[in-house]
Amino acid sequence: MTEWQQVVTGPLKLGIVLVFATLYTVGGRGPKWVRRFIGGVLFGSAVLGLSILTGSFKWWLVGLPGAYILVLVTGYGGKTFGDKLIRRLVHGLGFAGCAILAASATGVWGLAVFQSILAISASVFLGITNPVKAVDEEALIATLSVICVPFLV
Repeated sequence: MTEWQQVVTGPLKLGIVLVFATLYTVGGRGPKWVRRFIGGVLFGSAVLGLSILTGSFKWWLVGLPGAYILVLVTGYGGKTFGDKLIRRLVHGLGFAGCAILAASATGVWGLAVFQSILAISASVFLGITNPVKAVDEEALIATLSVICVPFLV
């Protein structure tokens, strides 16, 4: 891929993240299937498509849409602080696992580790402390949970 093709794909990659964050936030307003299924399938499929476009496709990446659905169907709320903490940690670890799966196609491990730290930190810190309004919190969690993934392929 030429440098100019990379210039064009950069905004595309950020657009994919924006669409995912929007679907994640919409799903937080009520229709959970939008977040879980539409968001998971679209994001995972978009990353898969990017891997084809960039020449980094590996057959195991076909599992990305399903992996994102699995992450997004995990509940992350809880009645006690301990329940919330564990569920938020599992939620963030799920996103980290998806990032590692994506990075396995290219070997961009440093960025995968960074993405994993972002995903886990966003899920736990933002989800436990609730420092902003719920809509903003969900948009931040969604964005930080996947922001680097399109750049891994």
